[in-house]
Amino acid sequence: MSDSTVTTSAPAFELSRLSKTFYPLIPWHRHRAVTAVSELTLNVPRGIVFSLLGPNGAGKTTTIKLLAGLILPTQGSISFFDEKGRLLARRPRIGAVLEGSRNVYWRLSPMENLYYFGEINGIPRSEIRRQAKELLSMFDLADKANSSVQTLSRGMQQKVAIALALLGDPDLLLLDEPTLGLDVESARLIKRRLRHLVEERGKTIVLTTHQMELAATVADRIGIMQEGRLIAEDKLSNLISFFRKQDYEVEMPRASWKEVRPAASALSFDEEECDEEDCVRVTFHLEDTNDFYRLMTHLKEQGAPLRSIRQVTPTLEDVFIEITRRYRTNATDTAQAQGGEVK
Repeated sequence: MSDSTVTTSAPAFELSRLSKTFYPLIPWHRHRAVTAVSELTLNVPRGIVFSLLGPNGAGKTTTIKLLAGLILPTQGSISFFDEKGRLLARRPRIGAVLEGSRNVYWRLSPMENLYYFGEINGIPRSEIRRQAKELLSMFDLADKANSSVQTLSRGMQQKVAIALALLGDPDLLLLDEPTLGLDVESARLIKRRLRHLVEERGKTIVLTTHQMELAATVADRIGIMQEGRLIAEDKLSNLISFFRKQDYEVEMPRASWKEVRPAASALSFDEEECDEEDCVRVTFHLEDTNDFYRLMTHLKEQGAPLRSIRQVTPTLEDVFIEITRRYRTNATDTAQAQGGEVK
């Protein structure tokens, strides 16, 4: 989202060959161990939103739990740094919201939750009062401050959970699927607040999501996980540029396409019906744009009328699908070459 966002060069944290394997409790079932995170190495700068994408079971939530200190790694290390790049002896202040977990007490009100967790963390009551007022206002919850959380909408409950995670002014905010199941208005508010926390307060945010639009909108850097491994990590613009094919979408009468189709047989393309009658939409996937220009010249020479032509810009979803497809293909080829089983 924000290639232009200014960040410091100091990292917020580094993961070095981080792995997490879950072993069965019964010793003779240890062969059924599951490795959720494997050899994960990552450096996340301070003051950005970093988004982890991946299918179910990719290791995203396990990575969040490792960062939060809720579980211990099987091997590897996690290092945290201060604003000057100096290694911290212990974890910084961390706020976390885990998807599928009870992050708040439903019988309490948002205000009561804030006071309860604030006092547990040793925050003076006067400071809790100040922060609670600010956080409830930030997430448009001031008029619901004294309502029972269980009576609030799903979106409001999630905003309460994020407000609680921000209590105590943490340096690092970990969010697991923060907008899952939310209405459009609530999701938009959370996106705006996340960008505000980074751009105005210098927070570092790590979020996991299946929602490509969320990651494309709020994230400064994106990591893609598959089978516990980090298979790609960069700015969105760089990911798109690296995997971009020159795609052009052309609409023309069906009869014209039938005449010139043989000339395009050497090119990669997909075709589909247009909304209009007797029209075909052809999307060319080109490694070399000169091939496309030669085809367009041929169409012009044939007098084929073109209804429209445009270059197609790939989305984050396109990039995600392509990267994970390449990973699966490479994994399959490697397994076959080694004579192993292809999953």
